[in-house]
Amino acid sequence: MVAALLSKLPACAPHIAALVRAGLAVLEAPSALRLTSPLPAPTLPPPPSRLSRLPLINWTSKPSTTLAAVSGRRVRLEPGGAGERIDVIPEVTAASWPKRVTPLADPLREPELELTEEPDATRRTQIFANLAALWEQRIGSLEEAARNLREAAATSPGHAGLLLAAAQACARVGHGEVGLRYAHAALPLCSDAAQRAEIQRLIAHLHERLEQHEEAVICLNEAASEHAGEAWPHEWLAHLALERDQLPLAKAHVRAAASAERVRSPRRALAMYALAYGWDAGDTELASEYADALHALGHPEAAIAIVAQAARASAPGAASVLLRNAARRAERHGRADWAAELWLEQLALSPDDAGAWDALETCLQSPEDAAKLAAVLESRAGRTRTPRERAERLLRAGRALDRFPEEQLTAARYARLANGPAQEGEPEPRSEATRVRGLARRAESEDEQTRLLRQLAALHAEAAEPRGVASACLELLGLEPSDPLASARLWLASAQLTDAVVRSEALTMLARVYTGPRRARALAQLAREQERLHDFDAALAAAESALLLDPSSADAVLSALGHLHHGTHERALALLAQAQRSLAAPPAVLLSIADVAGVAGDANLVRRTLSELLQWLPQHAPARCMLLESLLTSEDAAGIEACARELLARGSSVQLDRLGHEAMRRLAELDEYAAAAGLAEQLLARHGRLDPELADHAYELAHVSGQGALQIRALERAASAHSGSARAACLFQLATRHAAAADRVAELRALLRAAALTEGLNRALEQLSARFAELGDLERLLTVLSLRLDATSDAAARRKLLFDMACATVHFASDRARALGFVRSMLAESIGDRTSLLHCLGTVFALGDAGWALSAARELALEQTPDVAGALFLWLAYKAELSDKGHELALSLALEGAERYPATGELLVMAERLTLARGDKSGALALYAALLAGASGAHGQRALHYRAGRWLERFDAPLEALDHYQQAFDLAPSAGVAYAALLRCARSTGKLEILLSAQHNLSLLATSDRQRTSLLSSAVDTALRELHDPARALSLLLEAEAFIPIGELDALVLEAARAGNLSECEGSLRELIKLRAERIEQLWDRDAKADALLALARLQASACSEPEAAAATLRGLLEGEISQQLSAARLEQAQSEYARLAEQARPAKPSAPPAEPPVTSSVELQSEEELRDRAQRGDAEAMAAMVRRLGSDPEYAEEAFALLAQLARCEPERTAALRDLTERAKHAGASALARICEQILSLFDAQYTAHPRVAFGSRELPPEDLWQLLSPERDAGLSRLLQLIWQHARLLPQLRPAARFQTLGDAATPSDERAILSAFARVTSLLGRSEAVLHVKTNVAQDVSALPGPPATLVVRAGLTDAASLEFQLARALVACDPEHALVTALNERAARRLFTAVTLAFGTPSPETPLSLSDRALSLQLRATIAKPAQLELRQLVATHAGQLDYPRLRKSAELAAVRAGLLVSGDVRTSLLSLARMQSSLNECDVETETGYARACVESPTFAELVRCALSLPFIGLTELALPQHWDESA
Repeated sequence: MVAALLSKLPACAPHIAALVRAGLAVLEAPSALRLTSPLPAPTLPPPPSRLSRLPLINWTSKPSTTLAAVSGRRVRLEPGGAGERIDVIPEVTAASWPKRVTPLADPLREPELELTEEPDATRRTQIFANLAALWEQRIGSLEEAARNLREAAATSPGHAGLLLAAAQACARVGHGEVGLRYAHAALPLCSDAAQRAEIQRLIAHLHERLEQHEEAVICLNEAASEHAGEAWPHEWLAHLALERDQLPLAKAHVRAAASAERVRSPRRALAMYALAYGWDAGDTELASEYADALHALGHPEAAIAIVAQAARASAPGAASVLLRNAARRAERHGRADWAAELWLEQLALSPDDAGAWDALETCLQSPEDAAKLAAVLESRAGRTRTPRERAERLLRAGRALDRFPEEQLTAARYARLANGPAQEGEPEPRSEATRVRGLARRAESEDEQTRLLRQLAALHAEAAEPRGVASACLELLGLEPSDPLASARLWLASAQLTDAVVRSEALTMLARVYTGPRRARALAQLAREQERLHDFDAALAAAESALLLDPSSADAVLSALGHLHHGTHERALALLAQAQRSLAAPPAVLLSIADVAGVAGDANLVRRTLSELLQWLPQHAPARCMLLESLLTSEDAAGIEACARELLARGSSVQLDRLGHEAMRRLAELDEYAAAAGLAEQLLARHGRLDPELADHAYELAHVSGQGALQIRALERAASAHSGSARAACLFQLATRHAAAADRVAELRALLRAAALTEGLNRALEQLSARFAELGDLERLLTVLSLRLDATSDAAARRKLLFDMACATVHFASDRARALGFVRSMLAESIGDRTSLLHCLGTVFALGDAGWALSAARELALEQTPDVAGALFLWLAYKAELSDKGHELALSLALEGAERYPATGELLVMAERLTLARGDKSGALALYAALLAGASGAHGQRALHYRAGRWLERFDAPLEALDHYQQAFDLAPSAGVAYAALLRCARSTGKLEILLSAQHNLSLLATSDRQRTSLLSSAVDTALRELHDPARALSLLLEAEAFIPIGELDALVLEAARAGNLSECEGSLRELIKLRAERIEQLWDRDAKADALLALARLQASACSEPEAAAATLRGLLEGEISQQLSAARLEQAQSEYARLAEQARPAKPSAPPAEPPVTSSVELQSEEELRDRAQRGDAEAMAAMVRRLGSDPEYAEEAFALLAQLARCEPERTAALRDLTERAKHAGASALARICEQILSLFDAQYTAHPRVAFGSRELPPEDLWQLLSPERDAGLSRLLQLIWQHARLLPQLRPAARFQTLGDAATPSDERAILSAFARVTSLLGRSEAVLHVKTNVAQDVSALPGPPATLVVRAGLTDAASLEFQLARALVACDPEHALVTALNERAARRLFTAVTLAFGTPSPETPLSLSDRALSLQLRATIAKPAQLELRQLVATHAGQLDYPRLRKSAELAAVRAGLLVSGDVRTSLLSLARMQSSLNECDVETETGYARACVESPTFAELVRCALSLPFIGLTELALPQHWDESA
């Protein structure tokens, strides 16, 4: 209910709180907490409010019996109830535990305990490092090892070694990102080169695993710069560059790696150079470095061949350099023939290279090369242009030719040419060659042709025509194959030719005529020329022929390698084997062997070859992939595993991952599950990220393998990869595996790790508690049970755990004191559950003997909250009563409990029973006195007083019992059993005054009119019939008149009036009649008002014996407007009653109109100074005398005018002065004043014009000026005080007349009431009261009625059309409803005075002379309970300064004057305002203001009417009228 109310009306929260604080309302527990089925009557009372805030904990195994859920109590301390039934503490059996065993030797325990002692940083680092080693080596948990290493690194953040270890550990468990952070942190702290290299390796490795290639490259470049002599950064960078197809970059890094390895491992360096050379054979520097490496390892010919090959693949400039390099290498190696060929290649590029010619000559100094030297010399001579050099070379050529008899003619010619200038007639070589060619063609014999061809070849050589030389030599060798000079000339000419076809023919001829190594050289050259001609088959055949002649010919091998695909597999393998030997097994050759062997199906050769390659280039991923792919087709499980592990350890790519998984699957197919699981483990480690699926597969493989250690490692990996419930499952399986291996330490550690997970907490803690119990480890058992306690919210489970902890403590350590601490916690868990509390006490008795248990349970009880402690004392007392100790101990516990915890009523009942069993009245009274002395709160004291009274009444002491009953009633007055007991005892002892006081107090506190009326009737009945005090009865009825329905108790009024003395009752009767008339004036409903007036007339006639007053009341009813709306029956009843009363009343004497008082002669005789002085003091007679004395003298016209205006405001009933003032105003030009005076005079004198009203607007009446005009003497503090009082007091039912809330008339159609709506809109706009509510009704008694708010509610009778009258009445009603006025306009004087007194009593200090009744005190208590604290503070401040101004008549007059001023200012019509006020005031019913006499009488008899006239004649109103006239009034109108 409260929640629903607050959701709809949030603002009512402070009011509800105030009602609760005042004891006027009680908040009950939500219905959800109530029992759905009846329970046996509980022993304990409901807990106090503070207990209701604790959680209600129920046992799950049995029905809930909570203290808070019990709606009825077995012992009721509230008056009217008693009883006692106490539960018995149950017998509880302690839990059984196994026998103690030897404690477990856990190597991690000691260092962990040392950590709790907060050692210094250095020691903490050591401990964490040791723990990491233990976790990895003893338990096998890489994850926990990593965690401890991270802790160690955090403790010593400047220790590079620890940071590196933490990084490595994190990497191993798949936390690559974390490992990177540790590695990066370690690097700046490390100065050792080897360790820095290790860190950089790790950083690059992790970046590569995490696919952060750019970062890996950056790291490796930094490492390469830092470790200039190391090859590994460059090898790694080359691998990464190849993966991204950056071949030039890869080549550069391989060269750098090879350079770093040349000294340390020349063979590896050679392999690296070969690898790089295979990517780019045209790199001059690379070729030289490669050749140097070959030469260093004993392969000089291969070095020469490589440099020569590079030269042929290079541009001319670079080629010349390389050819020179190769030629010199050949020279140094003793291969002059090869060097000569290389120099020839150089000369082909640079024919005029003298150095090359010289080198070539040097290479041909051996006797066997005489022919070649001769050919070179004659060719060189032919190219020489200077005579001297030509002669010298021809001379040398001739001498060389002297060795060959067949060349004597040529030698002689060279000698002639060398010895001097050409003889006359000596033919020129070219022309001679033409002649000789012709002769050779026509030669008749072969010898002749041979001679002529030799001569032709010499002539072409002399003329430097290599093509002619070649052509002649080819023909000559066809005739004479053994001609050495012809072969030499052809050898030289072929090198100088650029035509591949001619050169190929020449080399073919040389290969035919040469033998031995010379032929091999020629064939090797021929292979290259055939390649140029794209005759690859011929090229391959030439190379093979060369190798047959010279198997070590590296040059031939290089030529053959490019054409392997043109031959069979066998030929290819043979050539590759030869190349492997000749070229020192370059990687490209080995890879080719593996390819061809693979195609040929020779798996063994593939594996041997790749293994050889990987021996020198372990980072060569393609080779390793090929090897693994080859192995996967075999059944070599060991080879597959070894190769796959090496492969995974040296790279990271999608292909490597794929091959790793294929290897794992292949091993599984081969039933090598352990190897497959190990490979899966390595795959997990290399990823750098967690892979739950792969981790699960690894465990499956390990599980099938049946190897426990492998399964444990796999489960560790799986646990690291998973989270939540999956991780918990892995840890539980891990614990099972450790248990199967009889490793209790590891098992417990796995369970402890599972306990750190929410998903595995409960199961892990259960298993841990069982294990620690088996081990007899009390401390760790208690720790686990405590964790289980924290992990569960189930009340029954928590209590069971605490019970186990207590029993375990006694069983394993015999420590009852510590066990008692767990029982304390059980008690805290059992709050609100009776059965559980009893079980707690039973636990105490199960832990030791009865004497110790009673003492311990008492100590526990003293530590609890009062409500729980009281229950415990009760049960202990009952337990003691049933034990051998008997009543003495039970009484001691009951007395102590009752004194300490008076809220536990059963203790009092038990103490009463045990104490009063002896019949000791004085002891009983002493007990009650002690309890009363310690009781807190009115309700507790009331209950104790009631019980004491009932006890005394039982012991026949009614007067003493009545005293306690009265105190019980006074503490909390209510119509309950205390009140019934008081009535009973008061009547039996004759103390009726006490009875009457109680009845009166109850009526004041009643919350409804019906209840209040009923209680007052009983009180009045007691006063009349039992006390026989009519005056007291009338006083009670007068007090009740303000809030009981009108006429409800008139019968009692009449009875009291008849029974009492008129002189004693007259004052109360008249006050009651006056109050009744005020209430009737406020009624809106016409029928209710008519009935109320009839009842009033009967009271006036019967009770007061004033028939004339009764007749006047009925005459007003019959002559007023209300009579036109009465039903025929009511009208007839009123007429009949009036006729009867009129006969009894004396006829009323007509009243003469008051004459204007004559001026006494004493005034007339005074001097002008005296008259002026009296006039200034407000003496009206002096003002009139001065006006008469000044007369119409123009000199004093202004003074007379001012005095006359002052006189009219002072005594507005002086109509003659008004007339005189009107004329003087017209004469003086004061049109506004003249107009106002004429409006007043037009009421009763037709010769004066009733001018139209002046409708003031917001320009003339701004808000700040309007309220100053309404209340010129307004006190802001007093106004605020009245507003606060009304704001809170208006909600009290006894201050709100019930009739004001009756349904008013019938609703009218708003659209038909345009005049009313327009007037309402204008009034609310000018007064700033837009929140006001309007109801237009039919069949209501008054034109305008108001109900104060906020917001104010106005009820207007339908059909009103006079705008000025409407505006006057609406404005008057709205201002009267303002909060600062509503208090005195809505309440009668008696109610308002009573409220003022209560406010002063509640928030201030009332005057000692102020009489305070019990009702005043009760109302003050209600105010304090209802008003919120902040408002109370403000009220105290305001009451302290303005309490003396709370005077009802003055405040009522001020409110009425402000209201009529508002009506005049808003309507702007003086005449209509006066007429409306006269009709509205019942006191002016006898005054006809439309006659001069009636007007004067109204001014005298009604201060409000006179004040309205003064307001109209006031200077502010005149000024407003003057301001408004030009805009709102036409003088001609």
